Amino acid sequence: MKLSSGDHVMSESGRIKGAKNVKAFEEFIKLHNQQDDWLNYLNPSKEKLRRSHIWEECGFSKSALRQNPLLKDMLKNLELELLQKGVLRNKSLQLEDINYPDQIEFVMSYDEKLMKLKDSMDMVDKMIALYQLELERLD
Repeated sequence: MKLSSGDHVMSESGRIKGAKNVKAFEEFIKLHNQQDDWLNYLNPSKEKLRRSHIWEECGFSKSALRQNPLLKDMLKNLELELLQKGVLRNKSLQLEDINYPDQIEFVMSYDEKLMKLKDSMDMVDKMIALYQLELERLD
């Protein structure tokens, strides 16, 4: 089947529109990375971004996020980045699944360091009290 010139123009304008959508999404990502307000764009489960907020703000259609492969990849990469930053939750990673072998050892060493710090602070408080007594005695 041969394409008519009208079909060719249509696909060309589709490509231009797709490129504009990508540019709009790039600007959206840049802006919200600067503003660090991604929490406003999370769905109720906090596992992904609300698509409606994205396409409404970027000014493209709902289908653009599903049909434009570049937009789909950009969204996937953005959500992976937000997952790594802890903004998004991972539905497949439950808290009980996180059991690092070094976790208990780390917590114990951290508690030990806190106790040593507390002991040091107590020692400093005692020294201050002794110096204050000494100063009062000298007055």
